[in-house]
Amino acid sequence: MPVLSINLLLDQATEQTVRALQQSLAPEGVSFVRRYPPHITLTAYQFDDGAETGYLSQLPLLTRQRRQFALLLESLGIFPETGVLFLTPRMSQNLLTLHQRIIDQFTSDVLDEFLLPGRWTPHVTIAAASSTERLLGVLTKILSSWQPIRGKAVGIGMRVHPATIDSGQSLFAA
Repeated sequence: MPVLSINLLLDQATEQTVRALQQSLAPEGVSFVRRYPPHITLTAYQFDDGAETGYLSQLPLLTRQRRQFALLLESLGIFPETGVLFLTPRMSQNLLTLHQRIIDQFTSDVLDEFLLPGRWTPHVTIAAASSTERLLGVLTKILSSWQPIRGKAVGIGMRVHPATIDSGQSLFAA
């Protein structure tokens, strides 16, 4: 069954900063997804083929009367079981409220309990390392010049995997 993720989109400058950080890690032998822009996954669902149009029709409802808001990607995190390294935004009322509204908007069951309120770890993935040694090398490289990244949340996008890369996006008001 396909999976649909609903993602918080970042402004172009923040995207470019994250991509530059990802590219700087290439010599360390890590991987990252280039086909879809850096983002924060808000939730994800499994669905029957063709049902994505119902989700897409609700996308404008999620962004109507919402404003862009500031994000500070202030810390590094690791999911040790998968070797994924990520940037974590400082939690804000805007981020918490948006996440809850997204969860409330859709009646489907969330794919992963770690995307539910109270369990969700908002993050921007920057790399996946295949070994502890590589992960330590990546951390050493990042920490040698670490600076928090100030940016903005500018919209919501939906991604359908594996069939399509990006099935649309909707922007917040400026």
